[in-house]
Amino acid sequence: PLGQIKQLIDQNKDNQEVQNYLKGLNPITPEGVTAFLDTEAGSFKLNVGGIIMTPLWRKIPGYRTGTPWKMIVASVVYFYLFIGVVVALFGESPDKVTQKEVAQDWSTADITEDTIKAALAGKTDVMPIPIDNDFPKSITKIEILDIGNGKENVWIYYTMGSVWDETDLVKKAGGTAIFAGSILYKNPNVEDVAIFAQGDFTDQYGKSNVSTAVKIVIKNPMNEQVDWKGLADLHVTDPGNIYRIVDNYSIHPGVFSELKKNEVSL
Repeated sequence: PLGQIKQLIDQNKDNQEVQNYLKGLNPITPEGVTAFLDTEAGSFKLNVGGIIMTPLWRKIPGYRTGTPWKMIVASVVYFYLFIGVVVALFGESPDKVTQKEVAQDWSTADITEDTIKAALAGKTDVMPIPIDNDFPKSITKIEILDIGNGKENVWIYYTMGSVWDETDLVKKAGGTAIFAGSILYKNPNVEDVAIFAQGDFTDQYGKSNVSTAVKIVIKNPMNEQVDWKGLADLHVTDPGNIYRIVDNYSIHPGVFSELKKNEVSL
């Protein structure tokens, strides 16, 4: 109402900046005072009864000065922040969704490098201890060998993660083989699985090269006999068991010579 507008003017009669602005309004109207409140001066100069009449939105960073370009930039920033929060809380990236779908459908999926990696990255209740913690992210190569009748052999090469010593290396390689076998054999078209744990070795001449530290080969007849969950649980107390029951394994001479046979019974 006009009476309240005049009251605002009277209450700010000692504020020369307010008075100068309002004198320019002809006539003094509610729209004019509202326009003043939207200015930088009005947002913090005009007050009633000592209470600062600052619109709530003018307290938001980026909107405080009322400068148009700053408000536009702030609006864009807040919009993208809002979208980011929503995606983080409720969204899921296409790669993760695809990976999850492939992992869930591994039993009927075509055997490819991508479907193998996705399956190994999925959730499982088979978790041997110890195991190479970097697997399957540490996979460097996958070979898929067609042996006919729709059957495939899968060879997986990976770089070993950190180990305490050669004995720990052999234990983790065995656990990793159990983990991989328990997942890959859910696809009935997988025949044999070979796991190659690789690392850097230095020979007597000081030359370094990447070699296979441990190779473990699992064949389908063994898969049909074992309970993978039970095998994984047994691994923590008998890490040599997996080596005794697989069809074929090999350990690098440099690793084997330092292996503590009392901890890993081959």
